[in-house]
Amino acid sequence: MAREVLSNEELAALNAAASQQARPAAFWLLKIHICFLLTAGVGICTAFYPDFVIRWLLLDTEADQASLYALLQTRSLAIATVLLVGYFSYRYAENLKLVLSVFLSVVIMDTILDIPMFYSQKVFAPDLGFELLILTRVVLIYSLTSVLLRVDGLPAAPRRFFTNPFHRDPYATLSEPQVRQGNP
Repeated sequence: MAREVLSNEELAALNAAASQQARPAAFWLLKIHICFLLTAGVGICTAFYPDFVIRWLLLDTEADQASLYALLQTRSLAIATVLLVGYFSYRYAENLKLVLSVFLSVVIMDTILDIPMFYSQKVFAPDLGFELLILTRVVLIYSLTSVLLRVDGLPAAPRRFFTNPFHRDPYATLSEPQVRQGNP
């Protein structure tokens, strides 16, 4: 007579934990859309309205305005590159965990390095704009971290991007074999 190693309750608890681990974060596509929209908004402001950005950051009294414009122009090109790489990586990358980890580390390092570079005047003269700036960075970091922690539950590539992000799971209407194959 074989003796069971685990009881039925223990097996049910393990199955429940495993099914929770494989599920994506709630509203994961909305969080990805928020990251793209915030990044695109900052990129558009930086690319097309550099005078506004310089005044808003209280850097209009700096002596070397030409280098600020060049720095913002380089930054807008970097933001455009991040958006393109992010979109194609989200859609087609097999190892999305690696891609999201890289983007999260870039956002965290960018936030830390931007404080002395761009936000030094805003830190000493805090206003609503500074809080908005910090809130934007926190939302980006939270959204990327939330999706990264549950990335194993996301569908296989190619993933859909232009779909309703307010559904908990836009792939819920697909059968299980279609989800595994990544067919939209």
